[in-house]
Amino acid sequence: MLFLGILLHGICYDFFFVSGQIFTDHKAGEKIQSAAQGLITLATYGVGMLIGFRLAGLIYDQNALDAGGTCLAKYLDHSGSHCRGGSHFILAYF
Repeated sequence: MLFLGILLHGICYDFFFVSGQIFTDHKAGEKIQSAAQGLITLATYGVGMLIGFRLAGLIYDQNALDAGGTCLAKYLDHSGSHCRGGSHFILAYF
């Protein structure tokens, strides 16, 4: 019963968002089509996604290196320390 509920939830969820985008495409003219899609996305996903994307952009801008560079080395350094911390947690508690 639980599996059936999860399966139906996925189908209904996708149907709701896809049908909303198709409806918006048909109702909005070509001049405002992208603005209408942005508005329906904000309405369906909520303001939390807007705030999250804004914060993610600010964090990315603070951590990006100069033009032409990448922040891969910085990312790998941080991810390595998180992996070490995670392995210590697993060894300590299991």
